[in-house]
Amino acid sequence: MKTSFLKFAAVAILVAACSVQVSADNYKGSKAYVCPESGKVFHGDKDCSVLRSCGASIVTTTAKLARQQGYTLCDACSQAIAAKAEAEAKEKAEAKAKKREEAKKKKEEKAKKKAEAKERKAEKKKAAKERKEKKREEAKKKREAKARKNAEKAKRKVEKAQRELERAQKEL
Repeated sequence: MKTSFLKFAAVAILVAACSVQVSADNYKGSKAYVCPESGKVFHGDKDCSVLRSCGASIVTTTAKLARQQGYTLCDACSQAIAAKAEAEAKEKAEAKAKKREEAKKKKEEKAKKKAEAKERKAEKKKAAKERKEKKREEAKKKREAKARKNAEKAKRKVEKAQRELERAQKEL
């Protein structure tokens, strides 16, 4: 929801910045279309609705030359150019927002994979530690069993030696 609001705010700012009408001075088009009988207005679009009503032949020139001759940009063309610029700016802003969103998503996926890898590593380390502890316990049990066995063997030897000693004492 926050991302949508930020995206909307960015688009609104760009739209507001682009909604200024294009003047003859900052018109970037290379071609200009003039209807000699319509006064001192030039058109940036050959298909301009105002230009279509020209009864005389349309003269094609450059915007620079038309400005030098005192012509100003048609209001309809100015609005159309501004609308086009606004649409382009909006598209650009949406593409940028989408790219940021994708980058954020990619970053989150990378962080998630990193966390999962860290978790797997911790699990492997824990499993290795448990195996090591189990081996120690088994080794300890084997040593204890061997010690008991040796103790029993030694006890039997002592008992056998005591019996032999008792026999030897009886014989004496």
